[in-house]
Amino acid sequence: MIDRLVREVWLPIVERHDEKAQVAGDLFAATCERMIDRYDPEHPDGPPEKPLELRAAEASSDYELAVLELESIGPDDFESEADVADLAGSAFEVLDEYEDESASSDMKSLLKDFLERYSLRYYVDSSGRLRGTLPGLTTSGYFELRKICVTDAALRSLLEDFEQALAEAIDDPSEVRVKTTLSKLFMLIEGVASKHPDIRTEDERTLGRLCQRIGSWPHSSVQHSAEALYRFACDYPGIRHAGNPTNAKRPVTATDLVAICSILTGFTSYFVPEFPEGVGLRMHRRTRLTAEAHVGAETRW
Repeated sequence: MIDRLVREVWLPIVERHDEKAQVAGDLFAATCERMIDRYDPEHPDGPPEKPLELRAAEASSDYELAVLELESIGPDDFESEADVADLAGSAFEVLDEYEDESASSDMKSLLKDFLERYSLRYYVDSSGRLRGTLPGLTTSGYFELRKICVTDAALRSLLEDFEQALAEAIDDPSEVRVKTTLSKLFMLIEGVASKHPDIRTEDERTLGRLCQRIGSWPHSSVQHSAEALYRFACDYPGIRHAGNPTNAKRPVTATDLVAICSILTGFTSYFVPEFPEGVGLRMHRRTRLTAEAHVGAETRW
């Protein structure tokens, strides 16, 4: 996605700037500050054949070279998504040095359109920085859940069952498919929670019991809310058990699917000790993701 950012946002601004050669060179220099320098002095023939510092210096005085360097940038040139997101904001600092309010305004407009076009989980603040969004937090949380599951055969099977059921429910949100999807999700979350180090071999592996054993809750009310969801799944007819038909107020619908899936997957951060700070808040700081875990997840910078 960084390559598209360069083509669709940066280069249009550069090409119509009065000092385009300097701007292009400065943008590449700012980019180099966050890129991985893959130059190996023990293998000077490359690739790459030159260290980033030298490439930036050469591009600073050669417009065509600066453009070629910018066009060659890809996601593998960066350690993390945070570096790319910060870089998008640094472009405004480059333009600010030229005191060109028109160019800065145009770039902000292009960047906003870019984020909307590709459904990226950021917004542009008044300073031109990219900021995370609530949809981004929830997306990142589910992405982390997938990363955990693909490394464990049993969890991966549960994940695939859930995602298959979810895809079918999205296509046809009938009551039967909604119930099936919720059932598969509760199984998946139980599987994830059962891996928590607080869980002993002899412990019952239902979500309700797991919630009682896990000690990561900030308050008993949060724990009880997770347990209440489990009681709903057990008591509502056809999700986990026959349940109690007299307690069902209406058929479950797509509305319930969205709400319960969002809430239940949100509890993952309590069930997985690797997420001590809250997985969603780390969406902006994590290193690059494995291709296997990334498939079908989120747009990559």
